[in-house]
Amino acid sequence: MSTNTTNYNLVKPGLNETADIEVINQNMDIIDSGLKNVSDKADGKISKSLATAANQFLLSSAVGQFVVKTVDEIKSLLGLGSAAYTNSNTYATAAQGTKADNAATQAALNTHLSDTTTAHGINNKLNVSTYNAHIAVSATEGAQGHVQLATSAEALAGIAAYKAVTPIGLEAKIADYGGIVGKSGSCTIVASDRNKVVYVDSVTASTVTIPANATVAFPVGTQITFLQSNVGTVTFAPASGVVLASKDTKRTIDGLYASSTLIKTSTDTWFLIGALK
Repeated sequence: MSTNTTNYNLVKPGLNETADIEVINQNMDIIDSGLKNVSDKADGKISKSLATAANQFLLSSAVGQFVVKTVDEIKSLLGLGSAAYTNSNTYATAAQGTKADNAATQAALNTHLSDTTTAHGINNKLNVSTYNAHIAVSATEGAQGHVQLATSAEALAGIAAYKAVTPIGLEAKIADYGGIVGKSGSCTIVASDRNKVVYVDSVTASTVTIPANATVAFPVGTQITFLQSNVGTVTFAPASGVVLASKDTKRTIDGLYASSTLIKTSTDTWFLIGALK
């Protein structure tokens, strides 16, 4: 009685049976088909005969074709010349990052970095002088250009007209307006008094001195309001070089709970207005 093989189901006639040519041909067809499948799957595989030696690489030169290249040949293809290299198992050491330097590479890099005829990384080879001239153009009310951020001090002083104010600078500017400052007697006004209300609480006469711009550079437009909150009189006195203008040259606050305001109108000129005597 005939049996069949395990993998390809080939017919195996029994020992007491006569060989059947048709069965033999069927077996041959099965074997032929199986071999063809194996051959098709082998296409595109790298032949063992192409195994490389140490420090060599296998490169595809065309579909189904391969060539062996040495390390030096690979470096040449990559434009590395004779640059040194390190084994992967020595990476992450103190020497990492120093393996690819040589005199020729460094010289070429230095030449590139010293090139001032074109701007690095700009495809149309924009002239550096033109590029530098472009970035030097500042924006104004009537012209486009680059905008620089103002410092908090610039925002507070109201200078640098064509600079942008940051949130921090704006916060400082807003905080600069308002607030109350207390004085207990004679004093010289300071930068932190700017745009504040100052109350003078003293039972004896007090003098408020206005410093020269060279001493305290209050911005033009600064206003400081003074309140007399006790019985001591409050009189204003300009420092040397400072002009203090007031109606009828009056410079003393007109009594308890009265107020007067200093206004800076130019570099060293202040006006004094309010209840004066």
